Amino acid sequence: MTWKRQEERLEFESIPSEEEFLRSIQNIKDKTDQFIITLYYATAARVTEVIGRKELKKFNYYHKLDPKDLTKKTRLKKPIGWQTYKAIKPLTKDKITIEDIEQEIFIKGKKHILKRKVLLIELFNEKAKSRDLRHKKLPLPFDTHKDIIDIILTNIEKIPYGKPVVSLPYHKIWRLMSKYELNPHLLRHYRLTHLCINHRYDSFKLQLYAGWTDIKPAKHYIQMAWSSLLDGL
Repeated sequence: MTWKRQEERLEFESIPSEEEFLRSIQNIKDKTDQFIITLYYATAARVTEVIGRKELKKFNYYHKLDPKDLTKKTRLKKPIGWQTYKAIKPLTKDKITIEDIEQEIFIKGKKHILKRKVLLIELFNEKAKSRDLRHKKLPLPFDTHKDIIDIILTNIEKIPYGKPVVSLPYHKIWRLMSKYELNPHLLRHYRLTHLCINHRYDSFKLQLYAGWTDIKPAKHYIQMAWSSLLDGL
C-alpha cells in the first residue's frame, strides 16, 4: 500500500475500535505473524526500533526549504549527497521485563499509591534530540493489556536471553503485514488513536510514547478524541 493510498484510507475509513482490532489480532492463525503485529501495535514502534539497523549510507534526495522549519522538505530528482544512518540495536529479550510500579492517584482530594504490574518494553528512539529520551520505556499494565501481554510473553518464552525478539529484515516485515492489509505506519496510527481515545492520553504522553521530537503531531490525535465525544449523541 502506497503512502498516498494509506492517507486516503485514514481519511475516509473509520478506524477500528480497540476491541475490534484486538479481536482481529486474536483471529490470526499464524502465531509468528500474530506476535509481530501485536508487538508493533502495542509499542507503536517504527520498523527499525524493533528489528534494529546496521550503519548505512544512502543518497539524500531531500532538500530543506525553510531553515526555521526543518519539517518542510521537497524531494529532488537528483540526490544532493550521501546521508549516513547510524546503527540501531534491535529489541532483545532482556529489554522486555515484568515490573511492579507505583502510581499516584487522587480520590476525593487525597493522594493514594496504586501498585500496578506492568510489562515494560524498552526501545531505542533515534529521533530524540536529548540523550535522556533516547530510550523509550513503554509500560503495558496487566490489568488493561492482558491479551496483548499474553501473546508477547508466549512468543518470547523460548528466545535466548539477549537475543533479538524479531529477526526478520525490513522488507519482510512489510510483506508480512501486507497479508492482513496492514503496515507499521497504520499500526502506529491505530495504537496512538486508541491510547488517546480509550486510555485518555494527553499530548505530552502521546509525544513520549510515539517518540516525536515535538508535540505538534499529538494535536491531531487530541482533536480526534474530542470528535469522538459526538459519537452516540
